[in-house]
Amino acid sequence: MSSGKNPGTMNSSTAQELAGFALDELILRKYGRTWDSAPIPRIKVSDFYHDAFDIFRKKAISSKRLTIEDVEGSDGELLEALKLTEGDYLLKAAVLLFHQDPERCCLCSYVKIGYFENDADLRYQDEINDSLISIADRIIDTIYTKYFKGLIRYEGIQIIDEYPMPRDVLREAVLNAVVHKDYSTGNPIHIKIYDDKVVIYNDCQIPPNIEPESLLTGVRSNPHNPLIANGLFRSGQIEVWRRGIEKKRRGCITDDLPEPEFTILPNVFIICFHIRNNKASNRG
Repeated sequence: MSSGKNPGTMNSSTAQELAGFALDELILRKYGRTWDSAPIPRIKVSDFYHDAFDIFRKKAISSKRLTIEDVEGSDGELLEALKLTEGDYLLKAAVLLFHQDPERCCLCSYVKIGYFENDADLRYQDEINDSLISIADRIIDTIYTKYFKGLIRYEGIQIIDEYPMPRDVLREAVLNAVVHKDYSTGNPIHIKIYDDKVVIYNDCQIPPNIEPESLLTGVRSNPHNPLIANGLFRSGQIEVWRRGIEKKRRGCITDDLPEPEFTILPNVFIICFHIRNNKASNRG
């Protein structure tokens, strides 16, 4: 017997047609898994360089998130302690956080940086591909040595390098993008630098029960990749108190810059920082 419903239509709760990556994500969530918790075959701990593990240990101890005793075991034991293994398999988060070539499990996990004269004219660019434990440091170092140049000013006998925007604010934004990125889309994080602004574009997925505006208040901000977030938290690079938006706002105001602008689209999160004119500091 016909139900009287048009089979080509969907009710309000299923109005958005799911396919591809979105459908995969829905299935994972249904079974209590997140994208970064999926096991990866054919990658072993012996395939990893030790660099990212050494960096993690130093950061975790320095931040007092972990003790020397917590991290003194082998690299494999550290991955197990961080819940980044499942039986004999490593999870995607383990590869992204610690492997020297995270694209082994996730294409376009790198970050693109470009210097633009305007929206059409790209002057030069970089691609930063590294373990997520190390990537924020490399991105910030690249931007502040190649894309920004400190203008020297004096306070008494003290020499001060004044950059177009605060380093800690940009680092916070980069880490937020790394943690919340939807890695399943195959698109890298983009950082576009102009003479008067820095714009970060990041693929994201907003949970259906969260209003986009609530993300800007700090009230609702669940990490899309909780295992990646935990690794960066244990290394002392991020917090879990949902203060990121407010820290970026206050950091800009304290540095006499306008508040950043946020744009939240269905699958993209964009943040725009208005910076001190970088034209005089551009090395290009």
